[in-house]
Amino acid sequence: MQGFCILRRMFTSPARLRRHATTTCLTFLVSIVAAPCAFAAEEFFAAQLNDANVRGHLTGGPDAVGGIGDWAISNGTLCAVVADPSHEGYILPSGGSLIDLGYCNRDDDQWANLELLSNLARSGAMAWDAVAAEQSDGEARIVTIAERNGVMFQTSYVLDATDPTRLLVRTRLDRVTEGERVFAISDVSIHNLGTLRPFMLSRSGHSEGFKHSSTGSASVSELMSAIVPVKSVTLVGPGGGAVPISYTLRILSSRHVRQDGSEREVPTFALSTETLTMLATFVRPYWIGDGDSINVFKLAQSLFMDLDVGEALVFEREIRVEQRIDGRESTDSGYANGATVRGQLDSASSRVHAFDAEGSALAFVAPEADGSFALRLPPAIHTLEIRGEGARKVTLPVEVANADLDLGVIEMPAAARVTFPADLAPARVVFRGVGETPDPVFGDDMTGFASSGREILAHLASHDVSLGGFGADPASVWIAPGQYRVYATRGPEFGLTETEFSVAAGEVHALDLAAPLRVVETPGWITADLHIHSAPSDDSTVPMRDRLASFLAEGGEVLVSTDHDHVSDFSPLIEELGLRDRIRSVVGLEVTGVVTTPNVPFSVGHHNVFPLPHRPTLHRAGALQSENVRLREIIGEARALPGKRLVQLNHARSTASEGGAADEGGTFFDHLSVGKRFDPSLAIDSENNRSLLEADGSTGIRDIDFDVMELLNSGSMERYYKLRADWFSLLRQGYPKTGTGNSDTHSLYRAPAVPRNYVRMDDDTPRGFEEAKFVDSIGRGALWITTGPILDVHLGDAAAGDTVLGNEATLRVGVRAAPWVPVSELNIFVNGELTEQRSIDAPVDLEIPLRFESDSFVVVEVLGPASGTYRELLPEFQPMAVTNAIFVDADGDGAWSAPGL
Repeated sequence: MQGFCILRRMFTSPARLRRHATTTCLTFLVSIVAAPCAFAAEEFFAAQLNDANVRGHLTGGPDAVGGIGDWAISNGTLCAVVADPSHEGYILPSGGSLIDLGYCNRDDDQWANLELLSNLARSGAMAWDAVAAEQSDGEARIVTIAERNGVMFQTSYVLDATDPTRLLVRTRLDRVTEGERVFAISDVSIHNLGTLRPFMLSRSGHSEGFKHSSTGSASVSELMSAIVPVKSVTLVGPGGGAVPISYTLRILSSRHVRQDGSEREVPTFALSTETLTMLATFVRPYWIGDGDSINVFKLAQSLFMDLDVGEALVFEREIRVEQRIDGRESTDSGYANGATVRGQLDSASSRVHAFDAEGSALAFVAPEADGSFALRLPPAIHTLEIRGEGARKVTLPVEVANADLDLGVIEMPAAARVTFPADLAPARVVFRGVGETPDPVFGDDMTGFASSGREILAHLASHDVSLGGFGADPASVWIAPGQYRVYATRGPEFGLTETEFSVAAGEVHALDLAAPLRVVETPGWITADLHIHSAPSDDSTVPMRDRLASFLAEGGEVLVSTDHDHVSDFSPLIEELGLRDRIRSVVGLEVTGVVTTPNVPFSVGHHNVFPLPHRPTLHRAGALQSENVRLREIIGEARALPGKRLVQLNHARSTASEGGAADEGGTFFDHLSVGKRFDPSLAIDSENNRSLLEADGSTGIRDIDFDVMELLNSGSMERYYKLRADWFSLLRQGYPKTGTGNSDTHSLYRAPAVPRNYVRMDDDTPRGFEEAKFVDSIGRGALWITTGPILDVHLGDAAAGDTVLGNEATLRVGVRAAPWVPVSELNIFVNGELTEQRSIDAPVDLEIPLRFESDSFVVVEVLGPASGTYRELLPEFQPMAVTNAIFVDADGDGAWSAPGL
């Protein structure tokens, strides 16, 4: 069972990574680099990217992250980039993995990574020592080299002219000396949150297609069922506004090479889940059993597998790239003895699934622009399942023989169509089914993608339609016949309009819905979301244009781009669309630590840094280092750049539903990078918490020196209450941090700018936006957070982030809310203690005299029930609003002193 346990720890245990560089490896590299290059045709390219060649050979697209210092190859059709070892990987602190892959000059890259693991464990993630680029014999190659525990690892990425849409990946292991046992190797490709939808076909048994098992908390039987002898895995691109692309991964061979040079095939297998695909091989054959399936008994034989000195393993696989979102050509090639089945559909947005008589997946195809489709299937009686907009579905039996089959026009059930008024935008239009009618889903990719039986919506799918009002809005949508209630909203400053109607099959219904009107004014405050994702993030597929539309529809004004480890800039698109008077953007990123190392044994967590320069020719457009660094080092790197920038601590506590999130490293206060949870009841210099005060030897910066703390992430009130306690503890001890609330949205089914921050600005319009003043206001806490209620809070003349002098002051609290936002409770905190609680209804204006014995701080919080129309519009949220601290210099000495725990 050791093999199973190691495989399971790949998904559940922190990595312990080591890097090796030896003279043997470097000598091998020199022999490659010194070899003369026979330069191929002009379209071939293989080199390390530098200032002179980077602009002509960067791979374009939403997930393209390569830059100067990385290594690029091209055959004139495909372009690929391998990260330099000095850069970072996704599951290891160094580069050397495949990070970009797409068609040259097409801006279609949706590839995240391909990283090699030894022994099926994250702790075996390969740290590459060196990279070389070669051109010869009609090929362009990148070769990565490492030596680890007596084994020489060499991986080649090859593009040629004979098969121009294929990237060949060849890994060779040579046992040079005795060392730690190597019984298997595997590729891991990350497709976070289903950004690429894996379609798996098995060589034997049942193919689940788009249905996968979850491995995060999998049982032994569930994990074993997820491991299959793979025929191919096609990673299907998102469609929608993206350039169509798909990647089909296939194992070509895996051979054990004996000391005498003779070879024999060894077993291979694969695992594909919602978030990753793994192609794997053992280093030698089973002693008992064939190599085309895997079970506990066969896995147990890995206990005795290793390469002897003088033996080798050669593992070959390919990645085929298609300008489609179905990988049809790769699927067709697997049915050489089959026939082509053709048909005509009424919509190019429909999708065709093919299953055999036992329900095993055979193929998946997207029609052409005219609705025609074709796919190759083996001879037998099969079933076509056709899915279309408006929840339409047709199941059609087909008998495939040796001759091609034309199904003609396939009649789909009639859907209904809803048209939007021309003057409705900008607005978020929310559709809810009434009675037995389900909520409609718009933008569904119709893959039926599921994990452990739970269907997972694509990032572009939603029950809402975002109308941005800049010429890219849909005129209509398809829905199933039924009864609906539809709302138009534009955020908490606006009321809503609603209508209810029934619609029959084939009917066109003109939506009778007026634009929402402003009902609450917020002079002197600008709305901002400081944590938002779009397609450049490795875990989002929302095109930047669609993100702008969704932000405007929700009434947002300042968008801070915070894609994971990739600096992205909305400003050029805002300029192109003429939106500067309606929306502004600030360039930033989310620094995302996921790797655990001796230096950072529990990762660094997630932190937003903004504003940042956007440097598109650099690796990840100039992102800060995120792996194998303490938070203090991230802060130091940010502050070393010209200008003022802020570091925000993101979602720093896990919730009960997240279980072991601390082990995954994204919740900083649950582990503090050193394995100890922050305890807000203890002093900052206690043994439990004092790692926050450890200063960097060169800069003097500490982990505690971040600027901003995300109190509310999306709608999690459980996390909010935990982080509010942490925040109060820091304030009491003299470490004031600005509290924020942000959407952290990666999709269209979760609205941006909910929650949002109201940041104090003299000119509160996007037209007059000044980034420096915006950053200054956030840095000093001149903001308040809301998911609906609108606040006007002053202590004397001081507002959030200000200081009032004297030991007496009147707290003035004004609460306003749109009619659809319920408000019921007012809480007043002095020095983090609840000193007054009142039942309220909005609108309300209160004056509450306060007296202070010593320097203090005051925070005001408003809550409401998640009920009625609010729940319809924002089902994952509760009405709440909270101010940042107002400080009280009670003794009037001109300096605020922390009250202490």
